[in-house]
Amino acid sequence: FDIELAKDKSDKNPVYYLQYAYARICGIFRNANENISGYNDSNIERSYIHEEPEVLELIKCLAKFPEEILNSYSNLEPHKIIYYLNSLAELFHKFYHNYRIVNPEEPERTYSRLQICQITKQVLKNGFFIVGISAPERMWVLMLNDWNNINKLAEIKFKEKEWEDNRTFQVFYY
Repeated sequence: FDIELAKDKSDKNPVYYLQYAYARICGIFRNANENISGYNDSNIERSYIHEEPEVLELIKCLAKFPEEILNSYSNLEPHKIIYYLNSLAELFHKFYHNYRIVNPEEPERTYSRLQICQITKQVLKNGFFIVGISAPERMWVLMLNDWNNINKLAEIKFKEKEWEDNRTFQVFYY
């Protein structure tokens, strides 16, 4: 076990990488809610045809979740769940970087991609629950270089009413 890697707040840390994928998906849904006129979750539940290679690869990975959990349990190898979740997060990030998910000018395509995001989010959350990882809806990264900024941060923290356990907050000093 590498304690320094566990403390690292970057995509080198597997837990941070997984949480970042989850938080990114939550951000996508906030973006959709703000930018799509008449946004409606029920449109995500419709049937869509997915043809993009990255989406099909992601769907195949999502479909393996029950099998991965069963195999991990049967063979007493819980680390394999982390490997699976890491592969899923990697495929999701690839999908995210290759496609514009929220596009108000293409609502049908947007909802079809949001459907993939919703399923990925649920599988990540279920996997996190099994292995004991929190599922933050936001991840904050602030770069602070002096005590004045740190004092301002403290003011922000107390002013924000929605400061909750499901957020991860990171402060880097330089």
